[in-house]
Amino acid sequence: MDLRKDLNIKTGDKFIVLKRKDDAGLTLIKLDKMDKLMFLIQKDEEFFKRLEKEWRKRYTCKDCKYYKPIDETKGDCFGHVVPADMPVEKCPAKAFEPREKK
Repeated sequence: MDLRKDLNIKTGDKFIVLKRKDDAGLTLIKLDKMDKLMFLIQKDEEFFKRLEKEWRKRYTCKDCKYYKPIDETKGDCFGHVVPADMPVEKCPAKAFEPREKK
């Protein structure tokens, strides 16, 4: 297999290199493709709102830095008792911030 030919990579092509946080690999994006992607994103005013909504689906109350565990199943959020596994979209304080990784 000729990867350069399959991916239409020519000598002198420039790439953006993204490293995974867990060091499991890299992503290469041709710079000219990135320019097109950024243009499409700029045209789509709802893009970042959708992205944030999807990002928030990954987290629950127990992932918030303001969450104080009461026991294994629930905790305190600014005076509200909340389930540990409650999605952050339902946060009664609307104050979700991810806990710092140690």
